[in-house]
Amino acid sequence: MSAPAPNSASSKVDAPLGKLQIFGYSALMWPLVMAAASVPTFIPSYYSRSLGLSLATIGIATLIGRFADIASDITVSYLSDNTRGRFGRRRPWVVLGTPLFLVTMWELCRPPAGLSPAGTVVLMVAFFWCWTMVLIPYLAQASEITNNDRSRNRINVLQAMFSSFAGIIPSLIVYLVRDADPSNVPYGKILTVTAIITMLTMPVALALYVWLAPERVAAPTSRARVAYSAVLGNRVFRLFLVGNVLIQAGWYWYLTLLPFNVSYVLEAPGLVLPLFLLSQTGAIVAAPLFPRLMDRLGRARAFALLAAVPALGMAVTFFLHPGHPGVTIAVFVVTGLTVSPLAMLPFSIASDAADYALWKTRQDSTGLHVGVVSLTIKLALVATGGALWLTSYWGFEPSHPVNAPTAITALRVLATVVPAGMMAIGALCVFVFPITKRRLQVIQSRLRARPSAVTADFGERAALAIRRREAAAMRAPGRG
Repeated sequence: MSAPAPNSASSKVDAPLGKLQIFGYSALMWPLVMAAASVPTFIPSYYSRSLGLSLATIGIATLIGRFADIASDITVSYLSDNTRGRFGRRRPWVVLGTPLFLVTMWELCRPPAGLSPAGTVVLMVAFFWCWTMVLIPYLAQASEITNNDRSRNRINVLQAMFSSFAGIIPSLIVYLVRDADPSNVPYGKILTVTAIITMLTMPVALALYVWLAPERVAAPTSRARVAYSAVLGNRVFRLFLVGNVLIQAGWYWYLTLLPFNVSYVLEAPGLVLPLFLLSQTGAIVAAPLFPRLMDRLGRARAFALLAAVPALGMAVTFFLHPGHPGVTIAVFVVTGLTVSPLAMLPFSIASDAADYALWKTRQDSTGLHVGVVSLTIKLALVATGGALWLTSYWGFEPSHPVNAPTAITALRVLATVVPAGMMAIGALCVFVFPITKRRLQVIQSRLRARPSAVTADFGERAALAIRRREAAAMRAPGRG
């Protein structure tokens, strides 16, 4: 007996997205990443130098803020999966969360003078809760608007390019108006420019998203709410989560200590901004090469291979010494080539795992899977607080006129060897992720053959409900 043919709604989801639809959906990554990237990169330096907070204080405040922030992923992903309404289950979160995100972002980038450690925690927690209200539903929607493998890869790459542009634009503007002294890195100006550009671009990106991105939601298989068991029972997802935690922790650990490593170990503070600019530029140039790698290897194995590149670059960075700026620039540029897909691919792999969970449990838990990935990334970001605390514990403080040789050596090891080891082990874990490209195609074909699991356009579902109510009314006593 042959499998039932996919209905028209399923065909729509399987069909490739248009270029404008992909662009309209992906553009929202620009302001979201622009605001969030400044937290691990520039805020520690700005808060320590300009606000007078020690690295240990900033590290502890970051740890507390990150742990509190974890609850936002669990809450928002669960609520968005179980949201039902005429406007869909993802878009209302994105639209309503945007104003809160913008307000808290401005306060974090432009903190008041005399900010206390407790105030720092409050600002970070408020910002990331509001950021999560937008980010998690937005990312979960990617797998709902298309099942087409090529379209998903194109979304990944375009989001990666927007992420790289988001990192390069504020630094480029401030670099052009920097002080005459190259060692005086204007971290405060970078944060101000970041906040202004985010405030200007977020409304435009939101308008494109609402106008161009389709709203297609999964047809529920039952009246029951989507449960956490759909994720917790997904055995193929667990090993990937371990690997992703290590990869993301290694990258953010490295990124947090990079300004200090360049300024004090390599004795080239004037290279900090050029390195950020060149690394982001290299990532943008390399981005068009990644879809071919994903098509050939599948998303999980491509992710593992891309994670091995910065791990190798960090290991090489350990052997760099002052006085060789050309070699330093080359190593740092290669290290950052794959950073954009490393940030975006985990969410697509989570969507692949959600397809597997849908096949097994009949619960469409994409939001929860994406939320758990975001949660693991935030667990990884806890490592940034640990990196700062350990660096201070071993005697390094940027506010000291002179740091002891032992403190500089500890900074060298913590900034290179430790994150390289994390990323290498994480890459090995992800490489054995069992949902390969071919297995994913089999899972999706079985889902298409299951009438209760197909995805439907929101408008078609609404029209179907109206027709059913009209039919029921016609069958009621006194009719006909």
